[in-house]
Formats: sequence, structure tokens, C-alpha cells
Amino acid sequence: FYRYYASNAVSGDVWAEDAAAFVTDLQTLTADVTLWLAADSITGKGEGEALQQWRDLSGNRLHAFQLDSNRQPVYSSNAFNGYPAMQFDGADDYMDGPGWNLSVQTMFLVLRLDATAPNISGVFAQKNADARNIRNNASTADWLWPGTANSGDFCNGGAVSVNGENTPTHSNQDHVLLEVAASPLAFQYRLSQPLNSRYFKGDLAELIAFDGTLSDEEKAELGMHLEAKYGLDTAYVRVDNTGGATSIGSTTATLNGRVNYTDGG
Repeated sequence: FYRYYASNAVSGDVWAEDAAAFVTDLQTLTADVTLWLAADSITGKGEGEALQQWRDLSGNRLHAFQLDSNRQPVYSSNAFNGYPAMQFDGADDYMDGPGWNLSVQTMFLVLRLDATAPNISGVFAQKNADARNIRNNASTADWLWPGTANSGDFCNGGAVSVNGENTPTHSNQDHVLLEVAASPLAFQYRLSQPLNSRYFKGDLAELIAFDGTLSDEEKAELGMHLEAKYGLDTAYVRVDNTGGATSIGSTTATLNGRVNYTDGG
């Protein structure tokens, strides 16, 4: 939520009466949502309980599943700003999509990679293949990016940003990861990467995939929505219709003067 704050020599300092919410209608964006996994949509799970199926909210029935109870991620009820996440153990947890292709070029993920995650820990990949990987870069706290990616990695020839910054560095913090492939891809997907024991160790709160690219304004709007929802500190910036830049942080914001951000109104 946010409230506007106006300051001028005539009327002095004035707060807007009501708080407003950042609202992102995914269906109005230029690319279609093809996969949407959100931990806060999961019902009937308590802290530490394993998950067999993570339902896709996009309407495409690309649900993620794991039938082996020993390899299922567990529900973490208060992982990001009071919102839940699915926790993968880095040892053998993974989930697969169904037996038909996901069409994707742009992905937003809200996650945290554990500092003790396996080398080249992967959060996303093509099923049964060392391809389309979204993975950490060796032992550093960086995601692979176009300068370090192999030809089969998701971001090869594309783009990567962390919290709206043009950097792959995540420093094991809570963050929004934006990955853009060079062109639209179609493949059966997997969460975590069993091949070569590159399992994901960390918390995944939300994943939104699109079949094409988004404009800079759309990426900023969605990035700010995720920032506000999960209490993150990002560099995403909105441009309003008067040309003034709006910079939204985890606690403060500015708009053509001064706007104070209030968590929860």
C-alpha cells in the first residue's frame, strides 16, 4: 500500500486520506501469462508440511507435482513479509510440470537462495535435461547471466536482473529475479535440478512466466507489485502520466516531490 504526501508553500504538508494498493492485472500485459505459481494460493498446509501438487494459477493446468513424499518441498508459512513460500532442501527435493510444454520467454521469481546451497544450485530447468537452467553461478552469490551462461541456459543471449538492478548478484537475500530468454521457448519444466545434484536449496514464494517480453513500464509495475507484497527493497521505478519518476523502496517512495510508503496502509 502507499499514500501520497504533498508539500507546498501555500497549503503546507498534507497526507492523502486513504491508502491505495498497487494493483497489477496480469491479463492486461502485452505477453500472456503461461505459468503462475504462488505459495499464498496453497490451502490446507501447515508449517513444515510437504506438498504433492502446486497448482498453476494461469489457467493452463501446468501444475507442478512430486509424487515421492521423500522428495517434496515443504510449506514455510511466514517466509517473506508474512507470506508463505515453498522450501526446497537442496538434497533431493524437486517438482515437475506436466507432460506438455510451457511456452515462456520472461520469468519473474520471488525467492531466497540459501547460503549453503549446492554449487550451481538450480531453481528452474527443462525436465530431464541439462537445459533452460536458471541457476547460481558456481560458488558465488550470483545468478548466471548472459555473460556467464552456457548455450543451453535460460538467459543465454537474454537478460537477468535482481531487484530491478542490472546485476546477477543476489547475496542470498530475499529478491525478485527477472530472467528473459533471447526468444520464446517451449519445453516441459522442472522446479529444482536433480541432474548433477544441482538441487535448489532455498525458498520460492512466487513464479510468474510469460510467453513473450514485457515493456519496461510493465516490468517496473510488476516488480513494484512484488516488492510491496513481499516487503522487498528494490530499484523498480514507475513513470507517471505527467512524466515524473516514482521510485518505490521497501519503506519510502518519492513522486514529483514526496510520497511516503506505508506498509499495510
